[in-house]
Amino acid sequence: MATSKPKIVGLYGVPGSGKTYLKDELKSSLDENQYAFYDGSEILALVTDGSLDSFKQLPEREKSRLREAAIRKIASQCAQSGKIGVVTGHLMFWAEAEAEPTSIDTPADLETYTHIVYLDVSAERVRKQRREHASRKDRADDSVKHIKQHMQREMTKLRELCVTNRIFFTSVQEPRSASDDQPFSLRPAVARLLTEFVAVPAEEIKHVNTARALSQLDEQLRAAHATSTPNIMLVLDADKTLGPHDTGKMFWDTLPNNKDPLNDMFKPTNFGYSDAAFQQAMLYYEQYSPETFLQTCKKVAKTVSLYKEVETLLKKAASCNNVGVVVVTCGLRRVWELVLQRDELTRDIVVIGGGQLDNGYFVSPDVKAAIVQRLQQHYHTHVIAIGDSPLDIKMLQEADESLVVVGAPNLRSRSMEAVLTSEVAAEKLDRGFRQVLLPNNGNKLQVKDLQVGTLAQLHLSTPQHWSLELHNAGDKNAAKILMSATRDATVSGRALQEAHRKIGWYLATQYLPDLIGLESFKMSHVQGGYTAGHRLHNENKTTIIALMRGGEPMAFGVHDAFPQAKFLHASQPSDIKLGHIQGQENIIVVDSVINSGKSIADHVNHIRTFNLPARIVIIAGVVQEQAIQKETGGLTQALLGYGRLSIVALRTSANKYTGRGGTDTGNRLFNTTNLD
Repeated sequence: MATSKPKIVGLYGVPGSGKTYLKDELKSSLDENQYAFYDGSEILALVTDGSLDSFKQLPEREKSRLREAAIRKIASQCAQSGKIGVVTGHLMFWAEAEAEPTSIDTPADLETYTHIVYLDVSAERVRKQRREHASRKDRADDSVKHIKQHMQREMTKLRELCVTNRIFFTSVQEPRSASDDQPFSLRPAVARLLTEFVAVPAEEIKHVNTARALSQLDEQLRAAHATSTPNIMLVLDADKTLGPHDTGKMFWDTLPNNKDPLNDMFKPTNFGYSDAAFQQAMLYYEQYSPETFLQTCKKVAKTVSLYKEVETLLKKAASCNNVGVVVVTCGLRRVWELVLQRDELTRDIVVIGGGQLDNGYFVSPDVKAAIVQRLQQHYHTHVIAIGDSPLDIKMLQEADESLVVVGAPNLRSRSMEAVLTSEVAAEKLDRGFRQVLLPNNGNKLQVKDLQVGTLAQLHLSTPQHWSLELHNAGDKNAAKILMSATRDATVSGRALQEAHRKIGWYLATQYLPDLIGLESFKMSHVQGGYTAGHRLHNENKTTIIALMRGGEPMAFGVHDAFPQAKFLHASQPSDIKLGHIQGQENIIVVDSVINSGKSIADHVNHIRTFNLPARIVIIAGVVQEQAIQKETGGLTQALLGYGRLSIVALRTSANKYTGRGGTDTGNRLFNTTNLD
């Protein structure tokens, strides 16, 4: 039984636009277990004891009350069934003989509807369809001119109401090729909206959207860098970063008779900069045919220019085999692809950005941050991020180096200075934040510790040392209890194996959900119905590698925590084959003790030869401190090239002693202390 607010979709349009016909088409083609279809007038008849004619004779106040009762009845039924409601409706009635339209929307409509789709068919077709159904007395024989005015007034008002009430709004148009005498159907377009947009559960949108964006990143990186992955990635915002332009505004300015809807939408009192706002932006673009959308993008791209300093940087990056470039924008991907193609800069440049629904994803600040994290953790790269606005802050905070582009005073983000001086951002400024003035106008941001730099000063040479991230549980009381059994000389064999298994489970559950993240899934609730459960992100695309033989018991504990993961034994690096880890997102290498770090390094180096985008995490009971020293450590020196490695340890040790016989961990685990 559904408990959250049901999704109710309004199919709106002037009388004669084909709402009922479309509703019936959808009803016959979509899953009846997922969707419930309603005709507004039919529901009105239900709440008026079946007499629609008597409803028309009622005072306007009573009509409004009954309309509210009707939409609430629909919402109640959908809440009970868990179905998505699809309702035909009107915003206003307006006969040509009347000076002004009569609005029939109610507060209950604005509280109930979650999505509204407007049928933007030609006025000529509406007039023709009305004449074909002349028996409908409620349909005035209005002129084409008046029908156009009615539609324009209704759509304008709906946009205003929807944005201020956070209701998703879009319109669907008949194909350009359709003539007034040629039948056509809006069913494919609306069915796609219902199945690919509306039907995605709210709690899954962020995860699904980020996964799609990262999948596109992976696909483009494979094409751009098929043989080897760069170890430095430049990640750049587009609008007002690559050049002094707001291409979103330019897009709407290019279209005839269109006001830019994005400014109102992004206001804090409306959608703000929420995920819903970026979804709504997709719906605004979806109102246009793919041909119109592409042609408008081309017109915009022709007038866009890059900053000279940015163009020089991109050309320099293209000449370096170890450097890759990702452009990630909340704006229009297609525009910036066209700009880079025109300037012959697209070779090996990945562009991730927004667009229409067929783009598959939207770009939010969280997506930008996730892209940086993936490049760091899965592709093992050093990331230099460049952006200009508060939408880039999360991306800049995640990066290894960060540059804030400061444009001319009339172009720069008005709120960026305030955001950078906030407490949260200030904590991150020690990561190497710098500001870059483009063009060199001298008007820098007045932010303490935000030094002025240039793009030409960026070092694009290969990093000299791996980035090791240690997560040490040694100071935690739970860890002190768990490590006691491992240091007790009287504990060995199965008892010690069980102690290691518990340590593996503890370290896995204590650290990996934060390092790798979680994903939700639907499961049966003990009290009936369903609820959300959680597991490791991409748990079914995780491989646990037990380094034999000392790492096996602890690895079993990790497997207890993540039962959907694959499990692999490795006595030597060559035991790990491409087929074992291909397509995997997370690789967890487990050993009981890291002494010099050479064994771990050999296995990691071997895994890296497959050039796979996978995050590697090491779990160990004890890690020798010397092994992980930044420049002189044995592990650091034995790792080849550049990469990033997360190490989770129960404790670290300054003791360089290597166990033998009765003190060797493997021998103690398996009662073979007599062998050494």
